[in-house]
Amino acid sequence: MLNEKSFSRGVRLVSLLVLFLFSAVSARSELTASPLQKRVISILKRYRQDPANWGIQVRSLAKGDDLVSFNSTRLYMPASNLKLIVTACALDGLGPGFRYLTTVMADGELVPADSLLKGDLILRGSGDPTISKRFYPTYTAVWDKLAEQVKRAGISRITGALVVDNTLFEPPFLAEGWGWEDLMWWYAAPVSALAYNDNCIDVEVFPARRVGEPPEVRIKPPGSGIRLQNKALTVARRSEDRLIISRDTPGGGINLGGGIYRRSLGFLEHVAVDDPPGFAANA
Repeated sequence: MLNEKSFSRGVRLVSLLVLFLFSAVSARSELTASPLQKRVISILKRYRQDPANWGIQVRSLAKGDDLVSFNSTRLYMPASNLKLIVTACALDGLGPGFRYLTTVMADGELVPADSLLKGDLILRGSGDPTISKRFYPTYTAVWDKLAEQVKRAGISRITGALVVDNTLFEPPFLAEGWGWEDLMWWYAAPVSALAYNDNCIDVEVFPARRVGEPPEVRIKPPGSGIRLQNKALTVARRSEDRLIISRDTPGGGINLGGGIYRRSLGFLEHVAVDDPPGFAANA
């Protein structure tokens, strides 16, 4: 049985051993660190400010090894400047002449005399991020063009269903580490091979004519199939002007509460959908 003195001596010995090992590892890391790594670390020490977190990884394309690695295994919320890296990778991998191809296919028997397809119509996505009002004059501009092409192919009616093929992209459709509180907003919308309006709905809110009445709410694109519960009110004082939007999970329904000032020019918010294929099919 160990007495108190022996136990204390053992603890000191273990502590010294751990300190020695840690010092040895630190010294070895310093010795093997590249000049670039040392320069980056020195810059971080000079400008680093808490509570900011820095994560840096520079990898050699030729050898695949890390030239600089600092907190590179931590999870970070991607910022807007990440699009620069994504764009560079896309240009390098796909080339400037690459074009997305969204296709409509028929699965069944065509009856030309009746312009009838006895079967399903399949809408297959290729990851095109531009099927959005940000790139076209209307929400449905792309769908209108596809519908016209289907009509020219001799199909005006179908007996089956519209099937959305979203299989080009594999799950997960939400990145690991994204905060649950961000998932309803446009900047954390799920990715999908068939993305419509950035996989978001546009919620427009306008005050009613009278104080105490529910505001007018418009959900776009029209016909999106999104359920709306409007418990908001038009308020008399600007200090009460605070709308609250939430989204059901699962289901994707929109709940509106709080108040909007009676003289407000309106309110616009972009809310992510939780079922991109279904959202595109409803268009």
